[in-house]
Amino acid sequence: DVTTTRRIAMTGTPLQNHFQELWSLMEFSNGTVYMLDGNRIRLNKKRFKNLFQDPIEKGTSTRASPFQVMIGFAKTKQLKQL
Repeated sequence: DVTTTRRIAMTGTPLQNHFQELWSLMEFSNGTVYMLDGNRIRLNKKRFKNLFQDPIEKGTSTRASPFQVMIGFAKTKQLKQL
């Protein structure tokens, strides 16, 4: 671990590439503790996948149900808040 007050990561567009790349950037720059809807949550790779990646990917599938689309949209909004 490198102890610093600031971290910078330069990349292309992680959301267009893969969610795990986004997760790696988030963990590098912010660690694993985030505020979500006023609650402090710990996000490891598995929890990130369960909470965000899977619902968003299912919601953007051409075979998604209206409910999956709605959940995917809500999770996208939450992810932007982190």
